[in-house]
Amino acid sequence: MHLQLSLIEKKHKLYSDSSHKAYSPWKDEFRDSKGLLHALYVFANLQHFWQGVYNKKKCMFAAARIKDIEIKKCLIDYELIEPLYTQKGVKLLRSCLILE
Repeated sequence: MHLQLSLIEKKHKLYSDSSHKAYSPWKDEFRDSKGLLHALYVFANLQHFWQGVYNKKKCMFAAARIKDIEIKKCLIDYELIEPLYTQKGVKLLRSCLILE
């Protein structure tokens, strides 16, 4: 997923401010806009993967991973970080929020 996002970054400008840092629940620290989007992108895709597993097998491990990722996504202050991204970056950010 990181490599996939890196390819997207080569084609599209996603960041308007990379100097400001915001809280990342996955590392439990403040990260720049690029690091935060990378984490959100990877975990949103993992959430989507685990949702597919859960839908097929009703696996409790998958359910726990989905819940953990959703809880961490809720810890991000999206109104605060949206100005750190370009219009395309915000579109990607929002698409990561709705992957379930």
